[in-house]
Amino acid sequence: MDTEMVEEYQNMQQDFVRMTDKTQKPSEEEIASFIGGLAKEAWQETKRFVEDSYGLEPETIFYGEKYGWTIRYRKSGKTLCSLFPEKGGFTVLIVLGRKESDQFVSMRDELSSKIQKLFENAKQYHDGRWLWIRLLTRSDIDDIKKLLLMKRKPKKTKS
Repeated sequence: MDTEMVEEYQNMQQDFVRMTDKTQKPSEEEIASFIGGLAKEAWQETKRFVEDSYGLEPETIFYGEKYGWTIRYRKSGKTLCSLFPEKGGFTVLIVLGRKESDQFVSMRDELSSKIQKLFENAKQYHDGRWLWIRLLTRSDIDDIKKLLLMKRKPKKTKS
């Protein structure tokens, strides 16, 4: 087993420790430092992908005592995704509406078994399926990118 897989397994055994001090809005540097390790690279790559592909500005908001601070990406009142920093990792929340859920079924073979299982176990709410995807390393980034590209087309780039 390689080092990255061992660290990912060990981190999966830990509780989610989040930034829950409502009185202290964290800076990007504080968030990256809090995440640390292999997950910090995945955090930075995920943020860069969203910001470069969609031209969205990160919005740091307090999501409540249980979830703590989050980075939310939204446009015109519609959220693309939210990133929840955690000690040793982070969780990406992507809500798939009915249309996206149907698209997911048609592309499920392109996604990892982990993402397929999360989708199958996600309850269908009135606003869609809430996929809470925990990342500890870069291993799930490609799936995150595919889900985001399915949810919303990226901005047009000038050639």
